[in-house]
Amino acid sequence: MNGSRCTGAPAAGGRFTTPALAALVALAALAAFSPSLGHGFVWDDKILIPPPGAAPAPSEIFLSPVDRLYRPVRTLSFLLDGALGAGAPAAYHAASVALHAAVSTLLFVFILALASRPRPAFLTALLFAVHPLNAETVSWVSGGRADLLSALFFVLALIFAARFSRAGGTALAAAAACFAAALLSKENAVALPAVALAVAPLMPRAEERRRIFIAAALFTAVLGAYMHLRFNVVGPARQVFTYHGGTPAATLLTTSTVWVSYAREALVPRGLCPVYTVEIHRGFSPQVALSVVLIASAAAAAAAGLIRGRTWGFGLAWFIAALLPVSNIIPIGALKADRFMYLPLIGILIFISFAFDALAARSAAALRRPSAAAPAHAAALAALLVVFLPSLFRLVPVWKDGLALWSHAVECAPSSWIAHNNLGAEYLRRGDGNLALSSFQKAAALNPRSERVYSNLAEVHGRNADYVTALEYLRKSLALNPDNPAALFRAGFALEKL
Repeated sequence: MNGSRCTGAPAAGGRFTTPALAALVALAALAAFSPSLGHGFVWDDKILIPPPGAAPAPSEIFLSPVDRLYRPVRTLSFLLDGALGAGAPAAYHAASVALHAAVSTLLFVFILALASRPRPAFLTALLFAVHPLNAETVSWVSGGRADLLSALFFVLALIFAARFSRAGGTALAAAAACFAAALLSKENAVALPAVALAVAPLMPRAEERRRIFIAAALFTAVLGAYMHLRFNVVGPARQVFTYHGGTPAATLLTTSTVWVSYAREALVPRGLCPVYTVEIHRGFSPQVALSVVLIASAAAAAAAGLIRGRTWGFGLAWFIAALLPVSNIIPIGALKADRFMYLPLIGILIFISFAFDALAARSAAALRRPSAAAPAHAAALAALLVVFLPSLFRLVPVWKDGLALWSHAVECAPSSWIAHNNLGAEYLRRGDGNLALSSFQKAAALNPRSERVYSNLAEVHGRNADYVTALEYLRKSLALNPDNPAALFRAGFALEKL
């Protein structure tokens, strides 16, 4: 590790104490996302959030998947929000904002304990607290809650593991319990054993490194127990999606380009959208070749940094390890989503902050002006905030309600049939049949193989008592899926009205 360990003494040139810096991080996170407290429910919220007063039995929570997902801690958090807030959306949003503030603050605590460098630790945590990539995770209750909880327990597990490495004792049991909670929040926490191993090269003493290896071994055992439980509850076949592009090769080639786009958006978060249209690559195109070279270079740099005991190398290792579970090696439902970056983003921000810290220190030493490092950090923070904050302030209101969300989605992803279809559904819910019809027609033109769009078009015409046209669309929907119960019911109803 670089420098002496900080234990709460004045930091950042003596201007702020460690608790003060931690409080600033928490306040920044709370202020950045406080507008979401006035938001409603959007997208899958009403499907995934259990209604207040309808709490399932504990056996059902821990022994039954929800929408093919096994995330019981998320379900428990929703039940707590519902009980405390009587089902009001504000209670759920307040919990999400508070969780994000807690993750940001604990991140500062962990990095400071690990590296004893207050300025880059503060820079990492503050940028994470206000990063636009986190807007989806924090502002969308059902979509982001699992990531928030998983990251919270993930960072706590690392804090306890680091404490165990220095002093031994019961901290190891606490680390294992936090890892179990992270896994039961979201499966992307499987990256923790690898991230824990990456901590070891930063430890100055052999005994500390040995204890980190013990912690990583225990994490691996906990992961094995979790996988056994998960496969018994969910089953190995119930979570399997088809490969994007039809083959594992096409999925992995495409994923390489997604990784590079994530890294770019971490630095310059422009063009963020709730619906991404990712170009499928089935061959080794120039874009894929460049992406593979960049990823290989990042992996080599991470290895070199860890060998030299550099915290920026640890950040790159975190980024790579945390991205692997959402990289469709085992197919998941989407190629890309901002919420997939919540945990990996921590790693890339550690890399950026500590690489800049090293460069600033080297430049200050070359100039023989050690005090020049502090203004350099302040300038870097100001520059990044100028880039980040406008995007954040644009994105948080997008999640206010369904109309705001899908209007933005159509604007940023005009070729997405899902965006047009969901905007049409929102118009239909609000009783605006003409705008709904226009949106559904655009969706059908973009994807003429969607049974859902044809069923929605039939719904619009049925509400207008145009049952002949409704039947035409229902026939198209049933031709694509003869067993669609909603389409069958609507067809029967339309025939009865003719």
